[in-house]
Amino acid sequence: MQVESRLTELGIALPAPPAAVAAYSPWLRTGNLVVTSGQLPWRGGKLAYTGKLGDQLDESQGYEAARLCAINAIAQLKAAVGDLERIVRIVRLEGNVHSARGFRGHPQVLNGASDLFNEVFGERGRHTRTALGISEMPLDAPVQLSVWAEVSETRLPGKLAGKSKIAHFTIATRDIKGSAEFFRRTLGWNAINRPGKIDQPAAWLAISEDQELHLIEVADFEASPFEREFGRHFAISYPLHEFDALKSRLVQHGAQIIPPERQTPFERFFFRDPNGYIFEIIEADHQRET
Repeated sequence: MQVESRLTELGIALPAPPAAVAAYSPWLRTGNLVVTSGQLPWRGGKLAYTGKLGDQLDESQGYEAARLCAINAIAQLKAAVGDLERIVRIVRLEGNVHSARGFRGHPQVLNGASDLFNEVFGERGRHTRTALGISEMPLDAPVQLSVWAEVSETRLPGKLAGKSKIAHFTIATRDIKGSAEFFRRTLGWNAINRPGKIDQPAAWLAISEDQELHLIEVADFEASPFEREFGRHFAISYPLHEFDALKSRLVQHGAQIIPPERQTPFERFFFRDPNGYIFEIIEADHQRET
């Protein structure tokens, strides 16, 4: 089951990610890791629990406080990656428990967070953890939780997709060498060696890991009337800060830039390659709906 569906099943509506209360970022991404700052048991803009475990609060209340921290951490992860299906794994939880002298139930308290991550993410939620007791806590919060998560550039396949993914797509071209050179110079898709399986001249280009473009030469190829009228296209994610340079390269090599006809919450544009195909370039690292 997908993460959002599982949250709904558990009766959890993710809140807005809590803002920082001091001079730090609520989360940061480095490479394929997202790391949150310490999350507190906020609910409705207020701390749902305050005080020390073993004094003002008992273990079951601490468990619920840790669960709230985890919910807020998931909200931060969603803010970081846009789509929770891009979470590859919850790698590590780092938990601090505001403890009265002699309290030893830190692991049981932090199980409130661990159990939630396991419920929501399944096998992807299994993680390493530290559980520490401290004598004082900011805002008198009973629990503080930081989360490390591995993320993917693309959405992970869900239950309906099983274990399948797109390996390559095939397009016709009037000029194998010209098309291969166009994609190399504009999008950086380099030619790779593949055995020929058909009579027509063909070429393979590497798009990214395990994703390829198969070009087949067809001398009289023309884009279909359907595509010319309705804009059937291939969508490609690309870093926003490189859009202008990409547009310049595309125009330089004979492509036509086509602005979108409707607004979306992310940046995008279309181009028609010299062969007549239409491609959509979508701002990377954003949840998309096209």
